[in-house]
Amino acid sequence: MEWLNYHHLFYFHTVVREGGVAAAARKLRISHPTVSTQLRLLEEALGGSENDLVLVRLGGQVPSMILDGEPWRLISSAFLHAGILHVGLNSYVLWIVGSSLERMLGSARFLVAYTFALVLASLASLALSDASLTVGASGAVFGLFGVEAVVVFLRPDLLPTGMRQAHARNVLLNLAINVVNSFQPNIATIAHFGGGVAGALIGYFIVPQRFDAKPSTPGWARVAAAASVLLLLVGLALALFSAWRTPYFEVG
Repeated sequence: MEWLNYHHLFYFHTVVREGGVAAAARKLRISHPTVSTQLRLLEEALGGSENDLVLVRLGGQVPSMILDGEPWRLISSAFLHAGILHVGLNSYVLWIVGSSLERMLGSARFLVAYTFALVLASLASLALSDASLTVGASGAVFGLFGVEAVVVFLRPDLLPTGMRQAHARNVLLNLAINVVNSFQPNIATIAHFGGGVAGALIGYFIVPQRFDAKPSTPGWARVAAAASVLLLLVGLALALFSAWRTPYFEVG
C-alpha cells in the first residue's frame, strides 16, 4: 500500500474544506500521472507493465472479475498503463488539456467531468467490448476532448472569436489524430468513444454559458467534486488492497 503515497489521500479533505476544490483539481492533474507512474514501477517490480497477469493483479479491468464482485476495477484500471509510452501520452494530454479546461470550467466542474467520463468509459468497455483486459486513462482523456467540443461548438460566448477559432482547429486536430489512433491494434476503442460521448454529455450540462475569470462554484458542484475524488480514491485503494492480499501465483 505504500505505493499509493499517502499525501495523495488528502484529496477528499482538500475538496470539502473552503477554497480547496482548485487545489484538488491541480492535484488530480499532477497526481493521476504520478500515481500511474508509481504503479508502473510496481508493475515492473512484479513482472513488467506489459505482463497481463501483473495488470490483472493490480486492478486491470477484467469483465468476469468485475461481474464477480470487484467493481473497483472500473476505476483502478484507469491508473494502470501498458508501457511507458502509454502512461506518458495520457499524462501529457491530461496536463495540457486539463489545464485549459480547468480555467474555463472551474475546478469543481473539471473534477466532475473527468470522473464522469472515466466511469462511463469503463462501463461502455465492460458492456460493449470483447476485450478480456483493459487498462489506461484514455477513456477519461477522450472525455476531456468531448468537453472541449462543447466549449468550442456549443458555447459561442465562452471564448473570444479569434481564440474560439484557434481552439476549434486544435480540438478537431486532436480528435482526428486520436480517432484514427483508436482503430490501431490493442487500443480500447469502445472506451475511447464511450469517454468522448460521456464528456460531451456532461459538458453540455456543466459548461458555463459565458466566460468568467473566476468561475463560481455552486454547492452541487462542490459536493459532486468531493464525491468524485472519494470515488477515485476508494477504487484505487481497494485495488491495491486486493493486490496486496492476492499471491502472485493465484492470479489468472
